[in-house]
Amino acid sequence: MSLKQLMNNEALVLSETLDENAVQTLIDIAISDLFPIQCREWAAAKHDIHEMCNLESMVRQDSVFQELSSEEDALLCVLREAVVREVVALFPSLERDRLSSRMRDSSYVKASQEVASSIPLSGLEARCPDFPIIYATHIHDSKFNNVLRRDSQFRSLKLRLISVYHLDKQHQDLQPNKRTELTQSLLEGDFDQAQLIIKTKWSITGISRTVGAFFSPANRPSGVGESLKGQMTILSSGVSDPQFLCDIKKVKNPNLLSMIQEVEELVHTLLAYSIDTTSQSMMHAVLEMQREQHRILIQREFEGEEKRLLNYALERFIQQINNMQPARQRDSVVYLDCITPLGRKPGHNNSGTYYSSHYEVASHHDQEYLVTGRREVFQGPRLEIRVHLMDLTTDDRHNMQLDDPKYIPNPTVNGRFPPAFYVPVGMNIAFYQLLENEKFLLILVDRDKFFIYLARLPVMDMAIQNDRPIKKLDRERLGQDILFAFDERKRTLAVCASVKLQLYAFIFDEAFKILQGQGVISLAPWYSQVGVSILQAAFVCGTEEIVLVDSNAQARIFSFITLQFRPASLQLPYHPSAIYSSPDGTCLIVLHTRGFSPLLTAYHWETFGSTGGIPLDVPDFPLQNFILTSMISRRRIFLVGLDSDAGSIRSIAIDITKKVTEFMFKKKGSRNVSDKGGRHSLHNSLLDCHAEVWTRYPVLAAVKRRTVTSLSERQQKSLTFVTEDNSRPFDSYFSGLIQMFERTTRKPTGDELRRIRVSAAPFGVLLDAMILHLDWNVSRYRFGEWLVDLLCLIPIHIAVCRENRFVPLADGVLSSALERSLLGADVNKIVDRLSFGWYESIFQSYLASKPVKVVSSMGQQSVGKSFSLNHLLDTSFAGSAMRTTEGVWMSVAPTDDALIVALDFEGVDSVERSLQEDTLLVLFNTAISNLVLFRNNFAFGRDISGLFQSFQSSTSVLDPTANPSLFQSTLVIIIKDVVDSDKMEITREFSLKFQKIVEQEQHANFISRLHGGKLDIIPWPVIESKEFYKLFSTLKKRLDLQKISHPTAGEFLHTIKTLMAKLKANDWRTLTQTMTEHRAKMLSALLPIALATGYSEVEPDLEALKNFDTDLIVECDDSAARFAISEHEQIPPAETEMHLTTLRESWNSSLVRQFIPDSDWMSSLAAYIYGLVDSRVNHVRLWLDSNLERFQASHATIEDLRRRFDNLVIEMRTNVQLCSAQCASCHLLCVRRRLHQGDHNCQTTHNCVHHCEFCEGDHRACGTPAGHPGGHLCVVNAHLCGEPCELLGKKGCLEDCTKFVGHAEDEHRCSAPVHMCGEPCALQGVRLRGGSTYSCTEGCSIPSDQEHETHYCDTRLCPATCDLCKRLCVQSHLHGLDPGMHHLCGEAHPCPLLCSEPGICQIDTAPHSIEATFTGRHETFQYTKYTQVAKRLQCVKTVEPGQTSHTGAHIHSKEEQPFHFCEVRYFCTLPLGHTQQEHETSHGSMTQTRWTVDGPDDADVELGGRRFSSNDEGAPMMCNLVCSSMGRHVHIDYCRTEEDTPCEGAEVQHITTPMIPNPDKPKDAVTHSLHWRRTGFKDPYTRDEQANFMKCDALCSGPEHSASATNSEKLSYCTLPMFHPPKDINDPVTSPGYISSDGHMFECRNPVQAFHVIFVIDRSSSMSSSDCRPLPNTPTADRIRSRADNRLGAVYSALYGFWSSRHAVLTAGQCTAGARRDAYSVILFHKDTQTVLVNDVTSTPDELLNPLLDQSTRHGTNFSGALRAAQVVMTQNWSTERTPIIIFLSDGECGVFDEAIQNVCRSAVQLGKPLSFHAVFFGQDSRARTLRRMAQLALEIQNDASDDPSFPATARIPSSFTTALDTVRLAETFLEFAESMRKPRGSLIQ
Repeated sequence: MSLKQLMNNEALVLSETLDENAVQTLIDIAISDLFPIQCREWAAAKHDIHEMCNLESMVRQDSVFQELSSEEDALLCVLREAVVREVVALFPSLERDRLSSRMRDSSYVKASQEVASSIPLSGLEARCPDFPIIYATHIHDSKFNNVLRRDSQFRSLKLRLISVYHLDKQHQDLQPNKRTELTQSLLEGDFDQAQLIIKTKWSITGISRTVGAFFSPANRPSGVGESLKGQMTILSSGVSDPQFLCDIKKVKNPNLLSMIQEVEELVHTLLAYSIDTTSQSMMHAVLEMQREQHRILIQREFEGEEKRLLNYALERFIQQINNMQPARQRDSVVYLDCITPLGRKPGHNNSGTYYSSHYEVASHHDQEYLVTGRREVFQGPRLEIRVHLMDLTTDDRHNMQLDDPKYIPNPTVNGRFPPAFYVPVGMNIAFYQLLENEKFLLILVDRDKFFIYLARLPVMDMAIQNDRPIKKLDRERLGQDILFAFDERKRTLAVCASVKLQLYAFIFDEAFKILQGQGVISLAPWYSQVGVSILQAAFVCGTEEIVLVDSNAQARIFSFITLQFRPASLQLPYHPSAIYSSPDGTCLIVLHTRGFSPLLTAYHWETFGSTGGIPLDVPDFPLQNFILTSMISRRRIFLVGLDSDAGSIRSIAIDITKKVTEFMFKKKGSRNVSDKGGRHSLHNSLLDCHAEVWTRYPVLAAVKRRTVTSLSERQQKSLTFVTEDNSRPFDSYFSGLIQMFERTTRKPTGDELRRIRVSAAPFGVLLDAMILHLDWNVSRYRFGEWLVDLLCLIPIHIAVCRENRFVPLADGVLSSALERSLLGADVNKIVDRLSFGWYESIFQSYLASKPVKVVSSMGQQSVGKSFSLNHLLDTSFAGSAMRTTEGVWMSVAPTDDALIVALDFEGVDSVERSLQEDTLLVLFNTAISNLVLFRNNFAFGRDISGLFQSFQSSTSVLDPTANPSLFQSTLVIIIKDVVDSDKMEITREFSLKFQKIVEQEQHANFISRLHGGKLDIIPWPVIESKEFYKLFSTLKKRLDLQKISHPTAGEFLHTIKTLMAKLKANDWRTLTQTMTEHRAKMLSALLPIALATGYSEVEPDLEALKNFDTDLIVECDDSAARFAISEHEQIPPAETEMHLTTLRESWNSSLVRQFIPDSDWMSSLAAYIYGLVDSRVNHVRLWLDSNLERFQASHATIEDLRRRFDNLVIEMRTNVQLCSAQCASCHLLCVRRRLHQGDHNCQTTHNCVHHCEFCEGDHRACGTPAGHPGGHLCVVNAHLCGEPCELLGKKGCLEDCTKFVGHAEDEHRCSAPVHMCGEPCALQGVRLRGGSTYSCTEGCSIPSDQEHETHYCDTRLCPATCDLCKRLCVQSHLHGLDPGMHHLCGEAHPCPLLCSEPGICQIDTAPHSIEATFTGRHETFQYTKYTQVAKRLQCVKTVEPGQTSHTGAHIHSKEEQPFHFCEVRYFCTLPLGHTQQEHETSHGSMTQTRWTVDGPDDADVELGGRRFSSNDEGAPMMCNLVCSSMGRHVHIDYCRTEEDTPCEGAEVQHITTPMIPNPDKPKDAVTHSLHWRRTGFKDPYTRDEQANFMKCDALCSGPEHSASATNSEKLSYCTLPMFHPPKDINDPVTSPGYISSDGHMFECRNPVQAFHVIFVIDRSSSMSSSDCRPLPNTPTADRIRSRADNRLGAVYSALYGFWSSRHAVLTAGQCTAGARRDAYSVILFHKDTQTVLVNDVTSTPDELLNPLLDQSTRHGTNFSGALRAAQVVMTQNWSTERTPIIIFLSDGECGVFDEAIQNVCRSAVQLGKPLSFHAVFFGQDSRARTLRRMAQLALEIQNDASDDPSFPATARIPSSFTTALDTVRLAETFLEFAESMRKPRGSLIQ
């Protein structure tokens, strides 16, 4: 559904809860066009609100920032105090005041202490939640421990003080002057001199063994240096600075006090500076953090404010839009609550007064949206009608079918969910009647019209609410008092205007969908009394007569055939309240009221008007509210009434008897035989059922199953009957059963049945044999084989055809849930959802590698298709004499060589299936099968062209040449029930007929296209014949010769599922293309998990990589490693790191890190990981190759799959690339993934694993970071200089000088070979693919002493990904700074662009919506909608390494001449620039067309059971099938001639009346051929169909052409071309053809039988009696009474009625008077005869009556003379076209010899047609003996005569005797007319 169309066409109310994005979407789509001013105002309001909120936000931020700045001093004080506390805690000997006084701003010391006491750190945490992190970070980074250590002055003073104190303590025995000299030397730092002073007494090495009280044992040095200074340095480094400061407080040596004071002053100064620096840095960080927090809070606050203001403005905007919506006169309003974009397209809830629809997918351009809301349908108050249907139990039905009149059923009423419908206010129910199959006739009335509805009860409400009545009647024209009556059997609705005395007849078609009016009949001439009205009306059930009760309480019966009342009338004693016609058509039930008591009276129709009624005594029955109905049979009649007081329904059975003649038929020569000596047993069903199974199913099939291989353990079959009386002859009875079966069926059984061991045993004995005895003789099988063998015996339902659609089933079930889930699904999704139940695992796994042959059975209904398939393949399809198979059933017969798949199809050419459904079934059958068995009936199936029309139609749907794997079958025509003598003739006859089809269709014939010309014709003997079962071996030989087209069962499963999905989706592309796409897409979906895990599935169980066609595992060396692969979304970096860590930890290497160069270790690790990747890639590639082996490698989807595989491999390798940069914490290389986030990490402890090279024997660990250059040292200043490196702070610096202690050089240098620059890398702000930017976070790695302008980090390569793939760029790190640069990986790439060559690369016919909804004038239904999609495929050219594009044009194939489709509308499937004049296409839904129907507004056409009217959409129709559904037809197109210019041509006929759509544009009717020539496309229909479509579409009206219970419809069309000029009716025609009155020529016989009716009328004096007079209330009553108000006048009145009836038929047929084919003669007789009329064929009824009125009664009676006169008139005016009829009327008895009547009858027989003689008697029945005898003799001669070959036997009118002319139903014979009929012309037009 188009979103724009929804907004433009619906009354739309936007919800005020819609967000801004949704409203903007609606503005972009349509609102800006509808309301431009309001949209501009809304945009301006948004801008103003945004600017205002931004400005206020900035003002608020400035204010807060100023406030924070004003608190800087106080904050600094607090932080200083906190840092001081940290420092004092670290150095307890420090003095706080003295420390504070050394700070840069000592005036804050006091304030600092006061503020610190008032603002604790917890307060800062409340104001700045991240303060603890800032505080801890700054304290840690300040490294107060190292402040003093890094100062050389402090280290020097510390060394000298420790040395003085230590050595003075050690050498107290030195002379005072020497001690003073030693102290002075040490204080001056002259260690050489001090060493000379003490040299004489102590060895240097001894110093380390004596430790004074000044040092604690824990701080003693453990190593020995080479000099005094070195030894003292080691000693000094072992004393921590805080300990040192604490210890010097205890020193009392006056010589050291000055130096101690100097040390303390220096320490306070250094730490105060560090405290200042840290406090300042911490303060700025806290302030910045507070500013950021306040900025975020303010921003959130004003964003909320902005959102609130926007919401307010948005609500006002929505209200404004809703208020300004144009008033739309609609019954519904759409309330839109939410709209959510879904992405790009790939190519009733009754609640009060509204119905709501929760959501719908709408689209705009190529964007799809999920629209949520509701549609409210406004409804006023209405009347709810619920219909509670009664039903009978199964027992009731059974007992009533036994026709027991005494049985009274007990019907039940469904009260839970009764169907309901609603009558709108202002309407009333005028009439209703419940019909069969829950159909309901309902007539509603309002002030202006009557609305006639007929529908099934569940959909009646929809018809009413959608205002789609079958017909509307104008109430003003009919009058106010209208009566309705309906007869279901005749499908006739009578409408009687009671006051106007007019009667209307309407007739439904057989489907009860079309109601045709039959004109108005005036009843006024029959009612001469003024003021008479009709009060009641009811049909005589099953007839075309209606009984009318007038206001005089007179009941009369009117015939719609004769258009007259019966002469007899019934005078009722009271005005009836209601009248009812019994369903069996026997009597009239009248309800009237006498006093206050209702009474029922029954009147038989046969004695209507001549006898009184029969009162019906129904005590205590609610006659105020009842119906007369029947159940099961029309003879079972019941009164059913509603007893409101008792709250119950009561019923009374009525047994109506009538006079009937019963006949008993006996077989000729039959006798009653009494078998006295025989003894028969009954109730042997447990035994007899075996014969039933042997009869239905094969005992020995032609194809033998070979599933179970363990035959050696199969035991003899046995049948044991468990009974306590085992003396019964089970064995002998079973043997007799076998003999009887073999003798009667002649079915081959071999010794299969005789080998069955039959026995009987008590239960206990059997139990012992089964359980207690170990030698129980039973067969033993492998369970899997036994189970498969069992499953293969069970057929499964796989598909049906419904409503012109092919519907595959899932697991044998037609599931509405599955159908709903496939809405909008493409072929691939349908394939994935199909399943064949238990056969799924057999095809896919158990027997997946076996080849498959397919045998199918088709044919007419009930010709033994299933039976034959069972006996050929040992299957078990159900079959019977009736139609049992629906759709397609499948079974499997496993053999040694192959799996034989059996497909059993329902009968074709059935009235229950449309041609399109037959075509789909045939297409499926011929495409998949190897052997097609088509069975047809020899006696009824010789119309080959009609029978195989569906085969021929399917040739144009799926092209066999484009599908080489399909259509590989041999068609075997099996002609059923052929006797031996007819075999050759029948074979020759069928061969000639098929040859004719080939000649007519030429290369397009179905035998060549669908079956490769392979056709066999097999006459099959009758089933009782000995040869019947022998021919199955012949079929097996033909099957053995068939080539295997399905190499494996897995491949077959894929093929059949794809074919079924294509038929469901009407996808007419090649099967190979569709299967390739499906396989490629399936592999593509599994590819990420296959690469990641090495399995195709991991949940719920691991599924190895297999070949899907053979179910064999793809073997390849692989590991259990798992890799990070993205399927759709990018994998989180943490997950990628986790996978890489797992891979790294799985490496069991003998290489120990730090014992080899780390680069070598990293190379080995990378090689291991890449090896795992290569193994997985090779495994998956092999898996892809095995599953794509049978598909074309150059197919676009396979190339896409390969490209995706390459891209995923690239991603896979990229995700395992190691960083290899230097670790941030040591000198090892980073083992994280390349381009990781965060610090580089070697994933070690970062400690060097080696031992100190200077410590001998103690194996101290190296104290420098892992991977460091130079030697290994535990503590640098313990062995070497240890002074801070001069380049401290440079990247790579190791901080401590590693030169020898006391080195001569002035510069202190660490062991780092290079001190890098460390400035940020120059790669900053580089734009990447996708628009993002990248800045390198590494520092410059160029030596700091080397002059350079550009800073380079140590990353060698570019960190960006390739512009053409996911690999990393291999160019230099800084190349991204070059203008116009491209990131390239150095590999070749597939071109990412689409083909640019002219033409269309690929055409897809895909379902736009599996279930679209058609809403037309007459009905609403769902259908499958199909559209074609043109695609441009991806270019297949390769972009060379280092290039961004290739040379030349983009092309989608590597072939020299790549195929492109022709570029025309509707997507021609021929190559671009084809030489064929006509285009060809894969046909789809006619979505751009609408129906136009030539006729009144309510005219419609019916196709496939669906009705379409003008302006209904044509989308449900397929352009390659609609013409076949229409039969002979025309197309309607816009007129192409200029105005006032006549349309000329034999194939064009101008239409003068305006037609919808576009009634202002003139239109023409054009032939089928011209229509397709105008389209420019090849006509998709067969030559036979094309030739048929060019002929006239007029139909013969003969009833023999209509469908009946036993015969299908056989239409007879005009043989002239379409649009032919009218043929002259007098032109000669070939017998038995005729020309209709409107100029159409037919080859069938004229349906109108002509008669020469000779009326022989007695006018003797007794006819002057006035006991019988002319009919009153007739148009001629007065004229006849004025001349003959007696019996003779009554005869004249009856004659006039007869002639008027016939004349009414002729004028209804629009024939002129001269076109009447009947001839009338009238002979009056008394003692003489007078011929008044002779062979009159032109006169009107009045003209025929006039000469009779001049004749009066005379004396005498002479029957013989009258008969001779009749014979003369008949013979002298004999015509072969007219059948003679004599109607002999008399009121008296006269003697006559039998020869007189016999001579008349025999002369007619001799002339060629038997006479139909009818004797009509007026008078007492006792005097009618002669007339009865005359009629009897005439009937005998008529019966002995041969039938007229020109007319069917049913057309004969048997001779008869009757006592009233009214009962002579001759007029019914004359109701036929020869006017040609034509279906409404309808066509689809753009």
